Formats: sequence, structure tokens, C-alpha cells
Amino acid sequence: MRIIKTLMPFLISLAFVLVACDSPNGYTQESVPDLIMVERENFFPEGIEYDTTNRCFLLSSISEGTIFAVKDDGTYQAFIEDDDLISTLGIEIDLERNRLLVANSNPAVYTDRTLKSQVFLGIYNLTTGERLHMIGLIEGEPKGGHIANDIAVDTEGNAYVTDTAAFAVHKVDINGNAFVFVESDQFGSPNGIIYHPGGYLLVADAGNGSIFKVPLDNPEGIARVELEQVIEGADGMVLHPNNNLIVVGSRIQTIFSLSSDDDWASATIEATVANHPASTIALRGDQVYAIYPHLDKYFSGETVKVFEIVRVKCW
Repeated sequence: MRIIKTLMPFLISLAFVLVACDSPNGYTQESVPDLIMVERENFFPEGIEYDTTNRCFLLSSISEGTIFAVKDDGTYQAFIEDDDLISTLGIEIDLERNRLLVANSNPAVYTDRTLKSQVFLGIYNLTTGERLHMIGLIEGEPKGGHIANDIAVDTEGNAYVTDTAAFAVHKVDINGNAFVFVESDQFGSPNGIIYHPGGYLLVADAGNGSIFKVPLDNPEGIARVELEQVIEGADGMVLHPNNNLIVVGSRIQTIFSLSSDDDWASATIEATVANHPASTIALRGDQVYAIYPHLDKYFSGETVKVFEIVRVKCW
């Protein structure tokens, strides 16, 4: 018994891998899991964030709407249960204001544009899960296809939500007023979005594989970031502490690391990691984690019993 007790900490440590990559910007490394298996049938999580306060991942659910908190051992519990959450996609933590922002949608309009669109931004207390607001992004009855997909928050607390089916980005100001921030025929299917501290948005376009730069003080000045190649199915993004932009290329199951030396007028592909069937990614310190949503099975009506959260080596 004494031997088992002595070995137990070592045995537990085998379930985790000490980060082998050099950590940029002086981040303290910790033992983190390479793989977390979430066993929940037909859960279909599309969005992911890491809650540093509660040390857990938060996952959205296309099929259920509920937001789940997931620990490193794969155990989970419902964090936000709200009857008005029909299908959740992108989520965004606003740590400064202790909020979780949730894109509340109906992805079925992808295949049937006659269906009613669900285009809302849910805002919740990050500590308690209490609903603070449910804000409609379209006035009146949404016509045609609209999909609230991903979210970014600027330093003032304004939220920006991509509308993948309507070629637009909506803005919800800190007072809850919603309006179209930018709408452009340059967009194919705006998807992932981040706020850059330089005062602009970067928007990944799944339709044409481009990244767009949208100045906050002049959204009409939208410009395509010059890339050496398109990123097919450009989806979720994070801005890494090393200032690189990490982008999911969902159609080719590849994750890209981009750098720029001209304030994102252009970008260079520094590295790629293949075989990641991800939708989006999240930062845990300086570590990048991807969620595998198995969306092909969702749209085909097949059953999936396990969903994976995977550490992307080596950023």
C-alpha cells in the first residue's frame, strides 16, 4: 500500500505531458493534457474558451444550446442552461467584465434558407452563469439566412458578431444596442473574428479563405490581408501571446500560424499543423487547444459519442 501511495503522483502525471515547446514571452509552463475526451452523445460542441478562474474549458453545443464546463479529466457539467439557447456556436470570455458572450443561432438555415433564422447574442455572468441579456441582432423577423457565428470584444466592451450567411458583422455596444457594423460583398462567409489591440478586427472568411482587416473607426475601410495562399474553410482564430495569428483551416483540417510585420496589411505563414479536424481554438496561457466538433456527422444525422479537445503542438 505504501508503494502504491508513493507511486500515485507519478502515475497520475503520466496522463499529462509537460509542454516541450519553448514558451514565448516568459510564460510559466505547467503540465497540461494533450487530449481531453468528452463523452456526451451528439453534443456537437462548436465553440471553445478556457476559463482561467475556474480552470476549465467552456464548450458550446450546436445540438443542445447548453454551455458546458469541462475539466481536464473529461468530466463535465452544465454551466448555462437557458431555454432560449437553441443552438450555440462561438463563445467569448470578457474577463474584464466577468462575462461570457454566446452566439445563439440555428445552423439548419445553411441547408434550408426558408427556415426561421435565430440571430441572438446571449450575455451571461462568467461566475454564476446568470443571464444578463439576450440581444436580437436583427430588427423584426429575420429574412433569409442569418447565422450568428463567432464573437470578439474590444477594450470598451463592445461585441462584434459575424453573420456567416448574411456577409456581415454585427456590433452590440456596451449598452446593448445592436446594428450592422460592416456588410461587404468582399465577404464570402465571415466566420472567425478577433479584436486586435491595434484598433481593428481580423475576420476569417470560410467562403473564400481570406482574412479581412476591419478598422473600428472606419469599417468601410475593410481590406483583405495579403496572404501567400488561401486558408480553405478559414474558421476560428486566436491572437497568440507571441503576436502570431493562429487560424483553423477547417476544410483541409490544418491549423496555421501567421505573422505580420506591417500591421496585418499582409501576413506570412510561419507554420502549419495538419490532421486537426477542428472548428475553432482557444488559448490556455500560451497553449493552443482545438475542439473537434464532428460537424459532418451532425449534418448527416450520424451519432457521435465522444468529442475531443486537443492541444495543438507547438504554439
